[in-house]
Amino acid sequence: MGVVKGRIAGPRKLLLYGDHGVGKSSFAASAPEPLFLDIEGGTNDLDVARWDEPIKTMASAISVLNWVYTQEHGFRTLIIDSADWLERLIFNEIAGRSGVEAVAEIDYGKGYPQAVPKWESVLRWLDAIHRERKMMIILLAHAKIERRKNPEGTEYDCYSPGLYTDKKNEGPGKIVQEWCDEVFFIRKKKIVRTEKEGFGRERGIAMGSEDREILASETAWASAKNRLNMPTIVDLPRQNAWSVYMQYIQASRPQKPVEIPRQSPSGDIAGVVIDGSSRTRAESPEIKEMAEMFGR
Repeated sequence: MGVVKGRIAGPRKLLLYGDHGVGKSSFAASAPEPLFLDIEGGTNDLDVARWDEPIKTMASAISVLNWVYTQEHGFRTLIIDSADWLERLIFNEIAGRSGVEAVAEIDYGKGYPQAVPKWESVLRWLDAIHRERKMMIILLAHAKIERRKNPEGTEYDCYSPGLYTDKKNEGPGKIVQEWCDEVFFIRKKKIVRTEKEGFGRERGIAMGSEDREILASETAWASAKNRLNMPTIVDLPRQNAWSVYMQYIQASRPQKPVEIPRQSPSGDIAGVVIDGSSRTRAESPEIKEMAEMFGR
């Protein structure tokens, strides 16, 4: 055991969300050796590896995660398509155990908070797969528009992943975003053309485009983040969009972490060195009590 300094390389944990049909599954399908947990059935037109049985319950979803974690295979990326449909399975399980048809029927909204420990269990499975099987994890999700409280002024609407959060913006939607290394909002570019209506008035006409872009950093109009020093908006080519993400991953790969020596030139460190000398701070009674409690 010791202390090391430096960035640590490893597979990424990505949450990619956007409207339906924008290309989320196609983007994820370009990841290295992908395996899809296609809960919503949206990959039928893609030539990808997927679980061969429908995933209709949380028990079946967990059994797939167990297979990915315990069995030998050549997959390097696990894709949940989609996270909000996985959340539906969680809500269905909560409703079934409460004897109602839907989680919304549980009195006083008490059903929704029960999803938090179930999501935490799923994330523990994904953590084990990510850490021990060295697999990239990609969660796909649809976008929703939610109302955000603004401590500095007026409330506003913004895009966010379509996972449950309460009025305080707490819940699985926030937990999953915190768990991920990157959260990207993907969309097709829109071109707004201005047209005069008469009497000095103008109106904007939105024109669609097949060109896509991802939001990689937080803005007032959408949730996003990254740990790769990416710009706020990144253009995606129509072909091989995954390569854009990979460029930033490769650019951030660190050198080998440097181990910090456990001894100083003056000898063993028994406490905290003061001013670079061999004198040390006396151990406080509280620290001594904790050390004895844990058997130091």
